[in-house]
Amino acid sequence: PLIVHPERNKAVMDDHERIRPFVEMGCCLQLTAASVIGEFGAGAFKASEKLLQERWATVVASDAHNLRGRAPRMDAARDYLAEHYGDDFAEELTRRAPARLAGLAIETPIAA
Repeated sequence: PLIVHPERNKAVMDDHERIRPFVEMGCCLQLTAASVIGEFGAGAFKASEKLLQERWATVVASDAHNLRGRAPRMDAARDYLAEHYGDDFAEELTRRAPARLAGLAIETPIAA
């Protein structure tokens, strides 16, 4: 199972440990790119940080609804992840893991 934007759930914002049982059961967590860079507010940003630090996040995705009201923000999220967690982790969350979930195989980094 894939749990989408858990960092925006009020219970998880209050205590990120509330998602632990789901991670331990094997659920994947999909963080929203805008949350990772702080565009969904301090609560979602802090929860994202905790989930990233724990290495519980499986993928980071856009959750984009359109290009104006909720833009993808993937480039900014990937840059943030690379700066704070390293290039390999950024590639895993934004390219390799999403490709695996989609049934694709990406073995080498995609040129930016």
